Amino acid sequence: MSFAETITVGSELVRGQSVDTHSAYLGGELLRAGHPVRFQVSVGDSADDIAAALKQALARTQLIVITGGLGPTLDDLSREATAAALGLPLVEDPAVWQAIQDRFKAAGRAPSPNNRRQAQVPQGATVLPNPNGTAPGLRLDLEGGKSLFLLPGPPSELKPMVRDQVLPWLQARRGGHQVVHRLLSYGIGESGEEAQSRGDYVGNVKRWRSGNMVVRWVGAGIREASRSFRKLRGYQEIPR
Repeated sequence: MSFAETITVGSELVRGQSVDTHSAYLGGELLRAGHPVRFQVSVGDSADDIAAALKQALARTQLIVITGGLGPTLDDLSREATAAALGLPLVEDPAVWQAIQDRFKAAGRAPSPNNRRQAQVPQGATVLPNPNGTAPGLRLDLEGGKSLFLLPGPPSELKPMVRDQVLPWLQARRGGHQVVHRLLSYGIGESGEEAQSRGDYVGNVKRWRSGNMVVRWVGAGIREASRSFRKLRGYQEIPR
């Protein structure tokens, strides 16, 4: 099983000026894709801090997703920080710069000089087109089978890219399927629930609780998941 870490970038997050909803969204999507998130980190708009968070993530997880810091302004530093952390040069991608110019032209505008920063990518990165904005996403395949995604921060850009590009790539790479079941327990406390379900785990089964809502993730195939859930007593399955 490959675990994940998310890094959300933005000084507004760490100053309490904005709520980090990206971590919750990515946690759910990556869980369903078979990559449970073990760590969620938020950092401000500091290249040193972003690079430090990335180095820490690479030391403990296989899949890292960074959101934010890909805009055109001087405080958008995720590209520079990633390149520095990985020891890679930033190079301009002519196709990205052309796509940025075409997008502005279609809107009857001209790009500002700082928009050209968004065409800078760490050498060797795969560019992920962003149909809803000027900042492309990036994917880097690293040593040891590790993978790193850099995605734009606006939800209208982030979510379509996760749905259409990140998740299909993860599924194709992993193969097979993951199963997420949501079960509602009733008339039983946490201690009784744990005692009752002990030994019923099959494959890679993990548990998350919110009150009496028990979510079980089975890292095996659909048939194995079904067999494991048929063993449980005192639970009611509800739609996702």
